[in-house]
Amino acid sequence: MEKGFSYSKLRDVPINRNYYYLVIFSKIFNNQICSCSNDVYMICSDLFDGTSSSINEIFSVVQSIDNQFKLRRMDRYSTENIFEDININATRFTKEIIEKIEFDDLVKKNEFIKRNRDVIENGCRYVVLEKKKIVSSAFISDFIANGCNIVVNTNEFNRKNGYGKDVVSVCVSWCLENSLVPVYLVDERNETSVRLAKLVGLIIQNQEIVISKRE
Repeated sequence: MEKGFSYSKLRDVPINRNYYYLVIFSKIFNNQICSCSNDVYMICSDLFDGTSSSINEIFSVVQSIDNQFKLRRMDRYSTENIFEDININATRFTKEIIEKIEFDDLVKKNEFIKRNRDVIENGCRYVVLEKKKIVSSAFISDFIANGCNIVVNTNEFNRKNGYGKDVVSVCVSWCLENSLVPVYLVDERNETSVRLAKLVGLIIQNQEIVISKRE
């Protein structure tokens, strides 16, 4: 098995606004690839030989520097099919939709608008509203080459209603209609997200090991 290294500036910025993916180990065409931040490039190049033991050794060194980093096994899902049966519960997130949402005060409303300005402008976030609250939301981020990531969150009290499937399905269709490859990256232990990926019709394209931490 061949091995390779690559520095990616994407390893230095938070993916999906939440996680730093400091190092990603992927198996591509029988080649074991290590994509890492410049901060740990020398560590990876010295220790990585394509084996699981070398990955664990790299993680041990990284965690000794910052114990917030975790080692996660991730499944990368995608599809080439456009969905036809999109549920009308999913609505494009716009300024008009914000006016329908109930906020505690004007400050929180303005902070919410500021935090979501980019997804409002590019029109690639979809939500499900219930009683003037967002109960499920999915957005498209990290536009890289011809691909992009889909992130979803559903209020824990509103799950098992199909809302997550609604918003993810619309996001997948948006990606494909705009000639982009949708990527849905899931921790293999997250049974809820794995089940959602399968409900939407996504299939595993690759399995990866990621050294990551929350922003």
